[in-house]
Amino acid sequence: MNTTYVDNTRRREYTSARGITVTFLPLPPTIVEQIEVIYAQEVPRPEPPTYTEFALGGIEVVQAHNETTIKGDPEAEVAFDAYKKALAAWTDEVNTRLARYVQVNCVDFDLPESDDWIKRQEYAGLKVPDDPFDRRLYYLRTEFVGSQDDALNVLAIPMQLAMERSVDLVAAERFLRLGLERREAADEEGGGAVTKPTANVEDVKEANGDGVVGETADST
Repeated sequence: MNTTYVDNTRRREYTSARGITVTFLPLPPTIVEQIEVIYAQEVPRPEPPTYTEFALGGIEVVQAHNETTIKGDPEAEVAFDAYKKALAAWTDEVNTRLARYVQVNCVDFDLPESDDWIKRQEYAGLKVPDDPFDRRLYYLRTEFVGSQDDALNVLAIPMQLAMERSVDLVAAERFLRLGLERREAADEEGGGAVTKPTANVEDVKEANGDGVVGETADST
């Protein structure tokens, strides 16, 4: 596989392990938030169970439960476990919608003019979708992707291109994981919840290991 920047824009050509070339476009920085907002209107984001404690002066204060506060309280443990499962399902749907957005809006390519690829799929007993968007997604997943790296890069490169400065793909992957791990740690302490696998500038620096956001290793 190889990648090449196109003109002066943040567009990058990429050839998969199967020899098919596409052009990646940057992921709009606010799209995750927009997806969450829209989905929350359909299915409200799960909230953690709460408990009441008393502050000075006998004032009641409602707090969100976390992994620490539920210990020794069977009812709270059951409620918190249900909350985590509901949140995981909610977050999975957000991530599914994000992946669908990236594949439709951040991967530029033309379907082959010949329908030979469709005939090969159907000969193997597969059904190529008729809907034009579903067909593009299907082509990406069954014709373009030829390795685990390809599958990762379909999401990682558009995110990478959206950054102010590029980081190499290994750092980009660590960048996403660091952000998720840090938010999970914060949730453990404060009873909050992870909503998206994003990270901040400090995560980028840590991902690169030297505190400097670097250029892509595989761009030419």
